[in-house]
Amino acid sequence: MEKEKSPAAWIMQWAGKQKILYALSIVLAVFNVLFKLIPFFIIGDVINRLINGEKDLKTYLIEIAMIAGSFVIAEIFHSVSTAFSHKATFSVLGFCSTLGMFIGYEENFKNAVEKTKALNNHYDCA
Repeated sequence: MEKEKSPAAWIMQWAGKQKILYALSIVLAVFNVLFKLIPFFIIGDVINRLINGEKDLKTYLIEIAMIAGSFVIAEIFHSVSTAFSHKATFSVLGFCSTLGMFIGYEENFKNAVEKTKALNNHYDCA
């Protein structure tokens, strides 16, 4: 009996040339998360400075600017990551739908796969 492919395996098969966009999307999403974590460490440093009696306003302004910059960079990574994943997804969906593959709501993924197996025997959607 042939082992049934997972949803991720089907997606990667259909992704074809768009795989690089999916990979870049994931890498950029990881950078988004990292840049959203940085402000917590900076805030910890600010609290430490306050507890130790640091009164230099310039130091705090620099750290506030670093927090703001980190959020801006994180949002840039988020936006580009989302753009790449959406571009890849809509490209794959458009290509598969031109082959007549079923794309739409199904109660579960297995039902959708069953409806496309006959077409997959004739077309390589990659």
